[in-house]
Amino acid sequence: MSLYDFLKAHNYRPYPLYPHVRDFARQLLESLEFLHGMQLIHTDLKPENILLCDNAVVAKGGEVAREGGTEEGRSKKRVMEVPASTQVKVIDFGGATYDDDARKSTTINTRQYRGPEVILEVGWSYPSDLWSAGCIIAELYTGDVLFATHDNLEHLALIERCLGPFPREMLVKSPKGVADKFFYLTSTDRKDGGWGRCRWREELDASSQRHVRRMPWLEEVFERDRDSGIIELVRGLVEIDPRERLTATQALALPFFRDTTPAAME
Repeated sequence: MSLYDFLKAHNYRPYPLYPHVRDFARQLLESLEFLHGMQLIHTDLKPENILLCDNAVVAKGGEVAREGGTEEGRSKKRVMEVPASTQVKVIDFGGATYDDDARKSTTINTRQYRGPEVILEVGWSYPSDLWSAGCIIAELYTGDVLFATHDNLEHLALIERCLGPFPREMLVKSPKGVADKFFYLTSTDRKDGGWGRCRWREELDASSQRHVRRMPWLEEVFERDRDSGIIELVRGLVEIDPRERLTATQALALPFFRDTTPAAME
């Protein structure tokens, strides 16, 4: 099963932080470290493209989950189930592209895992995979898509709401007619103090505006595990400016992956 299939089959209950989310995140980043070392960009990372190596499950706490029609079996099936093994593999290289390929597509990634540099058409490279990884790790932790949308303006608005203002350099670099559709970029806007502000408040319908306003700050998403190091990890992976985003090697060196104390494994 894919990590998405497992989530769906278990009513989108999030995976435990330890060891599941941490082990999945480590292996995903190790895969990217390997691919990027070969100058290869996956371009379509998402939970559907990460497979469990074993479909066996255990009840939370380590007890083997039972199946069958007995009352005992049915009661056991109500217990939260998690994969027995955290070993995974990354699949689907149909869209993989070498970084120096002159035929790079303008649009890559499934929408919810697409980096802002792709939407703004400022050019993409290895960091686009790291953005996807950050979105995936957040989804495995919460059970919900981090940026749930099917529209460019709404998507950028959610990112701004969650992570803060977009860097000026990215907006200026975006081709004429692209960024202007989503942000205020005229000299008048600059005088009014609104330069670089996303247009979602004026352009989105009421339903979409409510959706954007419900978007929490990233730190709020991980509030209950703020001391685990996961905030630092995901924040570094979903850095809006791809030039400032963590590489896979840098991410793997963070404290989140170094904590192996028994308390952390509970």
